[in-house]
Amino acid sequence: MSSIKENDNHIISLDILKGVLIITVVIGHVYAPLSWLDVFWFHMPAFFIICGYATKKWTYGMDMICKKIVRLWIPYIVYCLILLPFVPNVSVCRQLLKFLIGGGNSTTCITYPFWFANTMLIACIAYSSLKTYASPKIRILLICIVWFVIHVVHIPDYIPFYMPLGFDLALGAICYIEAGYLLKKFKEKRVFLLFIIIPFILAFCNANGYISYRLNMMSMIYNHFFLDLLVPISFTILIYILCLYIEKCSFVSVVLQNIGHASMSIMFMHIAIIYLCASFSLPKYLGVVMGILLPVFANYFYNLSSITRLLFLGSYSDYKKYLYK
Repeated sequence: MSSIKENDNHIISLDILKGVLIITVVIGHVYAPLSWLDVFWFHMPAFFIICGYATKKWTYGMDMICKKIVRLWIPYIVYCLILLPFVPNVSVCRQLLKFLIGGGNSTTCITYPFWFANTMLIACIAYSSLKTYASPKIRILLICIVWFVIHVVHIPDYIPFYMPLGFDLALGAICYIEAGYLLKKFKEKRVFLLFIIIPFILAFCNANGYISYRLNMMSMIYNHFFLDLLVPISFTILIYILCLYIEKCSFVSVVLQNIGHASMSIMFMHIAIIYLCASFSLPKYLGVVMGILLPVFANYFYNLSSITRLLFLGSYSDYKKYLYK
């Protein structure tokens, strides 16, 4: 996964990749499961694989931890409070407590993708601690143990309460972050070419009923020690290679980069938009289009003001500016 160009501290091809992946997230929530392809196999694991691949420094000091908290949790809280009045048939006080706990399955019909922000926060801090305080061999051993545990034990069945901040969901995320970090060190391009064949085989087998494979990070559905790594990695590599070609097509590249830059806004907003479209009996494809485009436009307007950058995008520079006023 080399041949990377950077622009304004953004890796262009990875921005395009995030754009493609967040589109599959929206499509998956409208049309899932597709008859030939289950996007839940790869779209959420891929975001954590990208995190492990793209992050340059894993030694977190307090400033970096604070930056992560601001980046992920301020928008989380703001969107939870904004959407709370629109959640049907819930006790406001009870749901507010669930939001504050932040467990992956404690959210509602219009906020359930919010688990991602909590899981990313906890997984990044935990992985940083492993990188800082454990030797590479110990780190990999611990992550292998975690991978074994989440496959042998379906944790939600044994814990009768929601884990704060989705700690349980972060277990799988840490493993995918490690996979992304190891991919960065892997230089054998011929092996990557073998990976790109796997998604086509899986899609064919799924369409013809030869397999009944499932993977869902939010529900902690992990069924296969080997495939649960191979499938997300192979799809991520295939889509990334396609993104390298998309990068050469200026118009499509710019569109997908903008969608990639707005991926967190889309993550927070798309289900509410889809839910609204469904309430007006609009076509599903229109829900997909609006679930992508409206957050992209909102993301543009958020960037026009320091207060909206802080509240909706978790801008750490604006946070420090208001903190030290």
